[in-house]
Amino acid sequence: MPKQKGPAPRRGAKVANRKRRGELALERALKARTAPRDPTGAALEVLALNLAHVLDAAVAADDRYAVAQLTPRMIDLLERLRLTPNTQPMTDGLGDLLNSLSGPPV
Repeated sequence: MPKQKGPAPRRGAKVANRKRRGELALERALKARTAPRDPTGAALEVLALNLAHVLDAAVAADDRYAVAQLTPRMIDLLERLRLTPNTQPMTDGLGDLLNSLSGPPV
């Protein structure tokens, strides 16, 4: 993961309104998706980006309680958006090849 630019904010200090690691990574993942974009999922994408921003701010402020509360919600949103390893479709054809090889001989 890329390092944050600039010094880390002190505990309790105001966090600048800028994109950080989690939000940037989520933006990259949303852009790189190979699955067709569902128009009804646009609201979930916006919610996930907002939550990523808040989660990044909580991490930067060392607010461990907020991080613990937000992380399960973020994981749920990532699963709904099919951005977790368990929910991403295989697109390289390897799965189809392995399924065809494991079937009965023709």
